[in-house]
Amino acid sequence: MRSSRHSVLGIDPGRTQFLILSAFPAQASRWFLEYSSATVACWLGAGVAGGNKVEVARSRILDYGWVAARLVERKVVTAASYPPGTPGREHYLQAQVDGFVAHFHRSRRECFPAGGSPQGLRRLLDTFRRETSKSGAWTIAPARGKGGVCATIKTPEGETCVPLWLTEGEVVTWLATMSSEERVVPRLLRPPTLVRTLTRIEKEADKLAAIGLARSRLVTVHPLGLLPEAQTRAGADPSRRRRSRMILAT
Repeated sequence: MRSSRHSVLGIDPGRTQFLILSAFPAQASRWFLEYSSATVACWLGAGVAGGNKVEVARSRILDYGWVAARLVERKVVTAASYPPGTPGREHYLQAQVDGFVAHFHRSRRECFPAGGSPQGLRRLLDTFRRETSKSGAWTIAPARGKGGVCATIKTPEGETCVPLWLTEGEVVTWLATMSSEERVVPRLLRPPTLVRTLTRIEKEADKLAAIGLARSRLVTVHPLGLLPEAQTRAGADPSRRRRSRMILAT
């Protein structure tokens, strides 16, 4: 990644749109197996063409192989919003040069408890969307909990997620290998409830979903990437990419 600075100190080149979007990697992208989700901060300079800046940002993010699932925050910023030393100042200034800057905070995809590579995940996601749109998905819930409560689990890296399976048998198999301080039982989420659940857990900070990849194994996914209408196409041809800047958080 090339880093550069553009000195516009004391000059306000115009009102810039600042957006935060929740995103997941497109299935055909090079990021798909390695990352489950990302929070993307975007700066759109005043000169960027397009009336709907959110759709412009979605399109630019897709150029990089990511699908913007939800708008988290939107506001107008100016040079006065970024005094010297303020986080984001360099990205704001760069947006005045390139027009669009996207800063990605990515979450690595986890397979657990055994680890390994999530091979077969593309096919599994297609099957999961198709089957759950008709029959729903299975999860776990506290044995004495309220009807709408799903139990969460922690991944080896400390992510909080809601586990989901296609069949009750898969839940029973997984429960037989796990120990838990709280007694949990299988629970079926029918299609309307599943959609509401996926939408709710995505809005709760630091929550993902995890779906059954193989016997007694789970893999983390972005909750909104499980919806039937989730976009799965790859980004645009990089040779036709518009002037913009992608920055990856380390």
